[in-house]
Amino acid sequence: MKRYYTLSTVLFLCLSHFSTFCFAEDDTVLEGTWRLISYFNAGDQKRYPSEGYMMFGKAHWLHVVYLNRDERPLDFAEAHHGTYKITGANSIDLFVDLDMHMDPKTEFQAEPVWYGGADDIKGASYKSEAGTMVLEFPSSAQIVMEKIE
Repeated sequence: MKRYYTLSTVLFLCLSHFSTFCFAEDDTVLEGTWRLISYFNAGDQKRYPSEGYMMFGKAHWLHVVYLNRDERPLDFAEAHHGTYKITGANSIDLFVDLDMHMDPKTEFQAEPVWYGGADDIKGASYKSEAGTMVLEFPSSAQIVMEKIE
């Protein structure tokens, strides 16, 4: 038996499919290389200029940053690596496999280099607009980045 559809039925089906596609969550919005612009520290409530990169692949992420808190030549740097999962509209969970902090002035840690173990950062959020991304952590710390690749 052949089925015949009216033009309105075909248009309805096409629009339904198109609207589902348009409003589907974009899992690739984070993918690429981002240049860090600033870091907002939840502890002292200050925004610091920062130099570094954050890279997102399909499931992995890497964060390497130099935090320039003052004029002295030695300052704090850190690197993180792990996997991530988009958990909803503009929400993300980051799973940390490697956590390394380098603080030559030993302001924040007893040793100049500190290695941390695996950790989870659940409930982070991100906002992307016109090539700029704000990644906000549950602690209210924030990283502001711009897309370069």
